[in-house]
Amino acid sequence: MAATVRVTGTVPVLGLGAFGSRVAELLCDGIVGAYRIGPDDLAGSFARRPAAVVVAAPHPMPEVCRSADRAAWQHGVPWLPVVDEDLTVRLGPWVVPGAGPCFDCYLARRVQHDDQSAITAAVRAACADDPACGPRGFLPQHARAAAGVAHGLLHQPPDPGTVVALSVRSGNLDSHRVLHCHGCPRCAPESVPGLDRTGALAELLRPAGGTTPYGVPA
Repeated sequence: MAATVRVTGTVPVLGLGAFGSRVAELLCDGIVGAYRIGPDDLAGSFARRPAAVVVAAPHPMPEVCRSADRAAWQHGVPWLPVVDEDLTVRLGPWVVPGAGPCFDCYLARRVQHDDQSAITAAVRAACADDPACGPRGFLPQHARAAAGVAHGLLHQPPDPGTVVALSVRSGNLDSHRVLHCHGCPRCAPESVPGLDRTGALAELLRPAGGTTPYGVPA
């Protein structure tokens, strides 16, 4: 872990599952002002107007992240998801309310670029139904690397909407920026009315279960 980071304000960290808990522990050890919270305190942590909020999870948990995003935009507080996705730990998007895309736009963009949407939908639905579903465990270096990258993002925040992908096989990092979706009522209300191509595509990809491949309700 890098040297201790001092941020202007506090950093509540929600760690879910074994992976998320370990990432949260490492972040709280390395960031002055960081402290752990439980799931029931997620919304309240935003209301206290911290410097940022971190949500670390062992697999995609779109509903938890969407709850965090709603609170973030309500209170104007940045937040960062850190999610273990099997062979990749995905950090981001770095959400800055009023300055970049929201988490729903990130979910929609993932649907837009997913060429295996049916498989993704099945896996996400299984994980939602059974939290123990899917690969279990993680190597210590994976959590440490994820915490280290999150540590750096909080120390020197990237552009709003930035997502960093950490390969757990090679350790390589890749990053890109998410663009807000046309007409999003949360982050792009100024968009000129017209055809919502992303929304139309998501509708075409929507499985029979009533959610998009990443768990966004119909």
